[in-house]
Amino acid sequence: MDYQQSKLKKKNDNLVRKEVFNISLSVLKTFIVALVNSNGNIVKANEKFLSVFNYSLDDIETLTIDMVISESSNPGFKKTMYENIEKEKYWSGNLRLIDKFHQPVDSIVDILEFRGDGDNERNYLLIILPVNRFNEEEKWRSIAYTDDLTGLPNRRKFSECISYHIEKSNQQSSKFGLLFLDIDNFKHINDQYGHVVGDQLLKECALRLVDAVGNSAVIFRKSGDEFLIIVEEVGKVKDICDSIQHQFTANFYIDNSPISVYISLGNSVYPDCGLYEESLIHHADRVMYEQKKQNKSKREFVTPKR
Repeated sequence: MDYQQSKLKKKNDNLVRKEVFNISLSVLKTFIVALVNSNGNIVKANEKFLSVFNYSLDDIETLTIDMVISESSNPGFKKTMYENIEKEKYWSGNLRLIDKFHQPVDSIVDILEFRGDGDNERNYLLIILPVNRFNEEEKWRSIAYTDDLTGLPNRRKFSECISYHIEKSNQQSSKFGLLFLDIDNFKHINDQYGHVVGDQLLKECALRLVDAVGNSAVIFRKSGDEFLIIVEEVGKVKDICDSIQHQFTANFYIDNSPISVYISLGNSVYPDCGLYEESLIHHADRVMYEQKKQNKSKREFVTPKR
């Protein structure tokens, strides 16, 4: 009888593991999902997690659950939550999570414990549903930090993010890059095709920029046809610039009409090129302007097709 009970328990445990695995697959495209190991390290996360919490794939290597759950600094809360997981293999509740830039993400969180094949290895599946969207104050805050036209973070959000990076760089004695992008012939496009086409083109440019940088940088719309891009790893600046230039080699098609778009890029590095937001922007702007002059000079030798 004991043998049968043991066999049944083992079978049920295996079913639980398979069920958790299947759940993790089914919710990947619907919810924010992260997998945490027994040491508290986040070992896997889906795209929604990276997007909402402003992390890149590279960040996952050093990301821990304590960096995401702000209440984890409260020993009483942490103890109660872990005791509940230990007993029930499950915990659910409201948590104030924090993103990479220490912005709050109030969420409903489900935490499921399941064991590895060795039965000693514990893993935790986090299924997260942000509730900020239901909070009127947070809703207006989100609107205040988003560019109406492109949906990118705006200039106000940029100021917060770059302040965070400056502080982080000072603490870690590290560097980060800033790119300044301008569309060279945008006024001509507006004059020729009208502002409706110009607005649509800006949206398409924003999409191409997002495709170009992936999770390696954060893009902001500064104003008009100008964009700012924060690159956390200085070593990736050149590759990102090359990727952006490549994205803009192909024509844009607005209402089936081909439109050629030229861009100029400037960059600066903290702290080499400046210690403050404005000085970094100013340096990147000057580099961008020099490239714009060179681009204009080169294109003057190209005979337009008739």
